[in-house]
Amino acid sequence: MVDTRVFCNAVNDLVSLDPVTQTRGNPQWGNLPRKFNIAISGSRDDFAHTHINDIGLVPVAHAETGVMGFNVVLGGYMSIKRVAESIESDMWIPAEREAVVTLSEAILRIFRDESERKDRQKARLMWLVEKYGVEEFKKEVIKEVNSYKRDVKIENAQPTPTDKFERRELLGVHKQKQDGKSRVGILVPAGRLSVKECRQIADLADIYSDGEVRLTVEQNIILPNVDDDKVNALLKEAAVGKKSRLEVNPGYIEGSMVSCTGAQFCGLALIETKSKAEEVSKKLEELVTVDRPVRIHWTGW
Repeated sequence: MVDTRVFCNAVNDLVSLDPVTQTRGNPQWGNLPRKFNIAISGSRDDFAHTHINDIGLVPVAHAETGVMGFNVVLGGYMSIKRVAESIESDMWIPAEREAVVTLSEAILRIFRDESERKDRQKARLMWLVEKYGVEEFKKEVIKEVNSYKRDVKIENAQPTPTDKFERRELLGVHKQKQDGKSRVGILVPAGRLSVKECRQIADLADIYSDGEVRLTVEQNIILPNVDDDKVNALLKEAAVGKKSRLEVNPGYIEGSMVSCTGAQFCGLALIETKSKAEEVSKKLEELVTVDRPVRIHWTGW
């Protein structure tokens, strides 16, 4: 529905590019109360997982004009103290760079100056939205946006489609809407890549997808824009062959397993996760037959 790359790059620059020196590191946001996540989704599949981010932009066309834009959801996050799904803010903005950046900047400013700083567990946007109330927070955001005088207008949220929709699979070979092109999703077990595997993926991208590699929230890899007549050659490559860890068509269990970093690289974790997750998922594939993806999440807490 929307090619979100221009918006993602713009928001990245908002947060991490100094507007004066044009170098990385923006002192304006160098002291946020805690982490702040922004997800911009390009389709109804919501591959970006807007429901667990502080700001989520959900693609929805304007009901009257048909102009493509985003409904804004707020406050999603997961922590050891609380899991909160993002909530509707009753705001809609057009899918324009200035609108996306301005809205994000306004919410960031409010969060920076007014969010909790004494209690780490409450230093996320959801607590601030609840303190205001959704309607009052919306008014505060609109007030902030208007103060920038950029001619950005926030409208009420637009109705989302209600027809039946099935989320598309990312792993495997799938036709793109562009004629003669396919996307190839590759499983990275537990999201862990070796140096050798990274180089192998880079080589495959150079040969088959014009050097482009995309990463999924589920910790896997997509090679986009592969010519249909080159797909079979790609599937025969040793890097994604039967003897490789990386697979194009994994089983329903190992293909849906996701793991956090675990004790090996995370100071908060108590147990190792990735190696165990990979081992157990492969064993389950041998023992259990399922007819649809079964997602298993591993955490080190």
